[in-house]
Amino acid sequence: MLRERFQAGPIVFVLLFTLTVSAQESKIEQVENSLLYPVTVKGQDVLLSLPDRMKSYNVPGVSVAVVNKGKVEWAKGYGVLETGSKDQVNAETLFQAASISKTVSAFGALVLVGKDLLNLDKDINTYLKSWKLPENEFTQKEKVTLRHLLSHTGGLSRSFVGSYGREQKPFGLLDALEGKDDSQNPRPVRVRAVPGTEYNYSGGGFSVIQQMIADVTGKPFEDVMRELVLNPLGMKHSGYLMPLTKNLWKIAATGHRRNGDAIPDKGFVLPETAAGGLWTTPTDIALFMIEIQRAMAGKSRLLSKALANEMLSPQKNSGSWGLGLDLKGLNQTPYFQHGGVNIGFESWMAGSFDTGQGAVVMTNTNSGGQRLALEIIRGIARVYGWSFATQIAKNAIALDPKQQAAYIGRYRFNDDIFIVKIENAKLMIQRPNSSFRELVAEGKHKFFVRESEVEYIFEMNDRGEAVKLTETFPYTADEVAMKIKE
Repeated sequence: MLRERFQAGPIVFVLLFTLTVSAQESKIEQVENSLLYPVTVKGQDVLLSLPDRMKSYNVPGVSVAVVNKGKVEWAKGYGVLETGSKDQVNAETLFQAASISKTVSAFGALVLVGKDLLNLDKDINTYLKSWKLPENEFTQKEKVTLRHLLSHTGGLSRSFVGSYGREQKPFGLLDALEGKDDSQNPRPVRVRAVPGTEYNYSGGGFSVIQQMIADVTGKPFEDVMRELVLNPLGMKHSGYLMPLTKNLWKIAATGHRRNGDAIPDKGFVLPETAAGGLWTTPTDIALFMIEIQRAMAGKSRLLSKALANEMLSPQKNSGSWGLGLDLKGLNQTPYFQHGGVNIGFESWMAGSFDTGQGAVVMTNTNSGGQRLALEIIRGIARVYGWSFATQIAKNAIALDPKQQAAYIGRYRFNDDIFIVKIENAKLMIQRPNSSFRELVAEGKHKFFVRESEVEYIFEMNDRGEAVKLTETFPYTADEVAMKIKE
């Protein structure tokens, strides 16, 4: 009897393994056919397929990693490294993480805080040696600290960092800090508001952090990050490598501009690596995400629970920002997120605070790459039953043809023209440089589109005709367009 049981053991193991693989493949297939728009009408499911959306956005390649129960459950690549190439994207294909680089850099800075080499609330100029942040009337009132830089409340200029390509003059980090990377548009890092008083996204702030870490440790930033974060977390396909060494080109995606043109040499070079210069994979970022979750549970080898709580706590006057991460759902299911956009690459990551779930998506294009990434993540949320990073469901009301006709026309905002028309009994809107989308009525003169979180509000005259259109955005200023008399 014992012999029979022993012989059956391997068979049972193989059966269980097969069932597990089959279930995982089923989940992957569900995700591939469950992409979601940002917004939907309540009760109406519109599921999109990944191949169709890649074709619609003209995305050459995309790579996905999913975290479930505190582990990387699966990772998969789709499409090609470069348009016209037969080389396929896989789970180990390298992408520029763009601004997701900031999250890893922030973690590294906090590891140094844990080692007492940096302090979150000390004047950064006490650490800087090779370069100093110039003092001015704003720093007389409050000094810039690491906490300010990590939460984008330092009042610093230089929202976006610079880069150069094959035909452009190379520059270094110190050049960038002094605005010498672009003679036609100098953008030195300077304090433009009292530190700690307002949120102002600043890639330049992370360039300061990069220099500060190099000065404090006496080592290149890239080496410090490899020693403190990348190697300990097993992020073996990651490096702050700018430019990317040629021996890695064969496993790296090529960036593509919005018009589909491939960028020479795989992509542009960003000397400000802390802000946007990490080459990596979704799987490696997923491992990093898991470590944040472990730190929140007090189980990280690298970061204390106290510092993890700092990282995932909204900072003063930052809106919803923690230290290096954008925080959402704090009154429901809290999660952290960050996007990334470089020339040729777009990406997104989202992970829960404490449920061991998350996803990372990277693309090699500026043609809808981030939109696709978010559609994929919403699909993952649906398939896995997440209560975060989900689609927004809104009520809709029906309009008769006469009511629809009241909104038809062209509306001008500066040099941009919005067009509203009726097509196949549906009210449609075309915003500048975009295709027509259905306008769905949510309330009196208030509309939304499924493809974005933008809302449209019309103002009517005494005759019941629309005369003004306001386009409202979740995170930026509204645009008000006046109807053109024709």
